[in-house]
Amino acid sequence: MKTRSLVLITGLVLCASLSLAQQPRQVQRQPVERPLSRRNITLVDLRTATPLVAKAGTARASRMSSMPPGVGKVAQALTAAELRTAFIGAGLNDVPSASEYCRFTPTQLSAGEKGYILFEAPVFVRPSEVWFNTALDAFPYLHLVDGPKVLMREAGTFVLDFSIFLYTGQKGTPFRCDVLKGQDVIQQMTVTSEPVESQHILVVFRQDVPNPPGSENWIGISLQTVEQTTPPESNWWWLYQVVVTKL
Repeated sequence: MKTRSLVLITGLVLCASLSLAQQPRQVQRQPVERPLSRRNITLVDLRTATPLVAKAGTARASRMSSMPPGVGKVAQALTAAELRTAFIGAGLNDVPSASEYCRFTPTQLSAGEKGYILFEAPVFVRPSEVWFNTALDAFPYLHLVDGPKVLMREAGTFVLDFSIFLYTGQKGTPFRCDVLKGQDVIQQMTVTSEPVESQHILVVFRQDVPNPPGSENWIGISLQTVEQTTPPESNWWWLYQVVVTKL
């Protein structure tokens, strides 16, 4: 009798174990934490017409980005901490405020009375970015210089954050960046490509009087390859957005 009871209990335990083994395991899927990449930031102060370069990667070095795998890139503006780090690193004392003044994107071309953006000679315009081609030279008679141009209507000192991407498969490819004020090239500098990272070109400028509608007192950038070939080699670059901060 005891032997039969022992066999019965053993069978029940075995059945219960098999039943639990056949049940699907509950797996908790956590978002993948990835370190935010260091931002490449070039700062130009048109008030002194001196190119200043600052790295602001340490502003987010300790933070983590929580996102599921496979999520595409999204244009991001610099944080107040990153702007402050860039200004301090460039030796500027007038640090931007934490508030955003306005923003321009391919689908947001105007900020009312604050200003507007012009895309000159683009190749493609998409909701997320505007594409330009460095092989398209400026037309000598119409004075077309491809690139984004921003006109601010009010008087004051502004910081334009041009968020761009240099589309090239080779890291470190040099590009010449012209910083324009109206029809004049105020500054020229060299920026290098980062195949998987966007870059930020900060342009600081001051205007003492408001700009009327139709004025050509814009601030813009244009990129060309440093090593010119014949015929010109096509190198693509695109603009994600321009975020404006007022000092």
